[in-house]
Amino acid sequence: MVQIRDGLQVIPAIAVGERYDSNVFFRAKVPGLDRSDYVSRVAPLIRGLYGSSAMTVNATVGANAEYYAKHTNLNYVGTNAGLLLDLSPMSSRLWQGMTFQVRESFLYTLNRPAF
Repeated sequence: MVQIRDGLQVIPAIAVGERYDSNVFFRAKVPGLDRSDYVSRVAPLIRGLYGSSAMTVNATVGANAEYYAKHTNLNYVGTNAGLLLDLSPMSSRLWQGMTFQVRESFLYTLNRPAF
């Protein structure tokens, strides 16, 4: 966790991973269909933090990409973004202990939801 100080901070990050997936199509066994694959994932991210006596802002923007070794038609690049605007320092001046936050996030990926 990064402590937000007064002023602007920019923090770059990257996550890289590799996995073996035994069923990339989320389907039952079908004769002749190879469902397994090795998947590489890269997710760069830039986080911007701004703090003042009235508010703090925590904003992120990034990408997520997956590369499939055998099933290259499944390769994709997606995006993600998030924003947290915390006006609690300002609102607490009106009423002691009052907090006010606004959060929003966006994620685009071609992966189907699964569990």
